Amino acid sequence: MASNPPQPQGPALTAHILNTMSGIPAAGVQVALFKLNESPTPSQQFIATTETNANGRVTSWNVDLSTVESGIYTFRFETGAYFDSLGVTSFYPYVEMAVRINKGQHYHIPLLLAPYGYTTYRGS
Repeated sequence: MASNPPQPQGPALTAHILNTMSGIPAAGVQVALFKLNESPTPSQQFIATTETNANGRVTSWNVDLSTVESGIYTFRFETGAYFDSLGVTSFYPYVEMAVRINKGQHYHIPLLLAPYGYTTYRGS
């Protein structure tokens, strides 16, 4: 009987960005992940980077996230560069959000994006 390979124990972190101005997925958006270190002085540690695919989705990162521990993390979506590439003026140079992550959980972050506003929530 064949056994299944062990699965990583770190969080699964995915996202989906939709351009609500045009009604299409936001492909090619650079995304970075940082860990917030609160003591002794608040700082952010770079963890990983990725780019949304043709469907506007983040499905993989440039590093294995299985070692990511529980804590507060920041996602930074480079939305200004995305709109610049479309020749569209936008208000936000980037969208940054802090989230609480627990090891072993799956986190999906939808981002509904327009040049002058955005909405996000924890998806499933």
